[in-house]
Amino acid sequence: MSEYEELDARLRTWLAEDEMWAREASRFSAENSPERGWVVPEQIPGGMHWRWAYGENWDAFTPDVSISPILNEVPEPDEWHHVTLTSVETWEWRLESGGVSLMPERIIGDSDRVPTAAAGHIQRHDPAAVLADIAGKRALLDALAQNVKRHDSDDRGYAAAMDAWELALTHLAAAYVERPGFKDAWRIHD
Repeated sequence: MSEYEELDARLRTWLAEDEMWAREASRFSAENSPERGWVVPEQIPGGMHWRWAYGENWDAFTPDVSISPILNEVPEPDEWHHVTLTSVETWEWRLESGGVSLMPERIIGDSDRVPTAAAGHIQRHDPAAVLADIAGKRALLDALAQNVKRHDSDDRGYAAAMDAWELALTHLAAAYVERPGFKDAWRIHD
């Protein structure tokens, strides 16, 4: 196995690990189980979308570091509201009164203090975004590997196809430099 074939295999392993975590983060929490009145799927296939919300209507709120360095409350005229990281998706929740309400999944509760910059980052890297990113990276890896296979090693296009594949592998792997098994030879060198 060549160095780049090994990197391709390792990168696909890391992507699979990231996919597993994003899918797990898209599961409904045990706290909101059917036994407690929730009607929920086991998992959201494309990944759960997250947003910061506040108030009884779960109004969306975009973190802004110019308002406060800590995201735990939203200022409104004459009052402050606690902020919660919730799913965009909602599910039925059977009320004790017999009625049904649509509720999002709560990811981070309203009593937690989260740095605003971290809050913005969390929202932008929700499970759905991570799963879409992984799918795009896999498609790129597959296309580049297929392009290499189309050429014989003595073909004029082979060198260019290999260069493109190796360049993509190295740059995609840069995000995994701290993972176990990452080799110094895979680092991007200026």
